[in-house]
Amino acid sequence: MYKFRPYTQRIWDLRQEIRDRALYYESQRAVILTESYRKNQNMIPLIKRALGVKDICAQIDIYVGDTELIVGSKGGHQFSCCPYPEWINDDWIVEFIENGVWKIGEDGHYHNPPGEEVMQVMPVEDYEAIKSVRPYWDTWRLGAAADAWKPAEYYELARLNVSSYTEGGIGLGNLPAGHLICGYEKIINTGYAAIRKEAQDFIDSHYGNQMGDDVNKCMFYHSVVITCDAATGLVKRYAQACRDKSAALPEVGMMKEGLSYEGRKAELLRMADGLEWIAENPARNFWEAVQLTMMYQILIHADSLLPGPAFGRFDYYTWPFLKKDLESGALTED
Repeated sequence: MYKFRPYTQRIWDLRQEIRDRALYYESQRAVILTESYRKNQNMIPLIKRALGVKDICAQIDIYVGDTELIVGSKGGHQFSCCPYPEWINDDWIVEFIENGVWKIGEDGHYHNPPGEEVMQVMPVEDYEAIKSVRPYWDTWRLGAAADAWKPAEYYELARLNVSSYTEGGIGLGNLPAGHLICGYEKIINTGYAAIRKEAQDFIDSHYGNQMGDDVNKCMFYHSVVITCDAATGLVKRYAQACRDKSAALPEVGMMKEGLSYEGRKAELLRMADGLEWIAENPARNFWEAVQLTMMYQILIHADSLLPGPAFGRFDYYTWPFLKKDLESGALTED
């Protein structure tokens, strides 16, 4: 039987960071999306939403941890949380702050009460920014049109108290559908460039010749092209962030877990090379399969809060890459 070594210091440090984490509520995504929607107010929703994702991917802060081998965050912190005002205004955060439940700590940020299961933090400037975009979404929130008129069956649903979402909150048009398992397997085996080409080929082949449902299909494929460009741009930004972090490493002193300056620099440069490849191409090895899966997850989170994106059978769709690396000796089970 294969005998594993004890956990490494890197894994122990990551475990402790997760256990001791503080969730940072950041306004960046909300502000970027609001500006994008205002700019494209009259655009059809299918294209407007894709352009919003592209703006988020191009502007959101990028985070690369000191010892991370797999990167990806929803903002500028390791545990960033992003409000989704287009789905539901984060009234509870604003109300907790306005009612004094969350208080300003020594760091100058708002904090949830001590003793709660997970620490939560919101910088004052993010609180003010989130408040500033709320009026826009009172009118343009997803589902606002559905809220203007409800079928008779809705009131029976509410009377039976089938769902806590029926009154207030998220609205009829946005009732959550549970969890969504996206096509991670296609992403890591096909790559964004090939998916983009498939969409662009359809658009090109129907230029000036759109009959029946072709119009709707072309709009969909236009959104696919925009979203693939958004994904590629985001992954390339992470690649550059790894290169920048490598260049900024101190040349003296020890890194975390005893990793040398040269060792961590080499890791970051390998990560940058891999990220640049998977920005457009399918994964070539297990690390790239894992990293591309994570990058796709970050893209989905940039777009949507619901349905909750789940990884599904991660072991199934990444196994061929791990198997190949184990057989070639590029990796060991350890």
